[in-house]
Amino acid sequence: MSRRIAALCVFFCIFFCVMATGNFLFSQTTISQPTTGTTSATTIFNDLANDSLRAAITSAVSDSARVDALNALSRALRFTKFSEAIRLASEALGIAERIGYVNGAARAHYNIGYARSRMGDYAQALESFVTSLQMYEKTDNRLGKAYCYMGMGNVHLYREEYP
Repeated sequence: MSRRIAALCVFFCIFFCVMATGNFLFSQTTISQPTTGTTSATTIFNDLANDSLRAAITSAVSDSARVDALNALSRALRFTKFSEAIRLASEALGIAERIGYVNGAARAHYNIGYARSRMGDYAQALESFVTSLQMYEKTDNRLGKAYCYMGMGNVHLYREEYP
């Protein structure tokens, strides 16, 4: 019995150490920027992931695959490089609307809303989340709708508006 408890303690110690060092196994975001001259494992992981996503954009065989790749890279950058995330999502939105890819357009609107909320542009963020929600309702994408509600709730929380 004591061996099991010891094993569980070791597991949780390792688990929390990994989580505390940037959560690089489960996230594509950098919690903090490394100081000049140093490189963190999370930054290296993010750079590799972003390079892979950029390659997927250029090698996409269909417009919908390009939309998905643009949205994926926008998602990865929306935490730190807001303008680039919005630019990529806007490009995805244009293609998605042209080909009638509703879920791709909805995801692009969501990414724009998320980046705008991180920038403090709450009115535009809320508008993007509402547009995304309306699109996800057309396709009955329940997960997408849940993310939109969460984004709208966060905007109201940041604005200290509790409707």
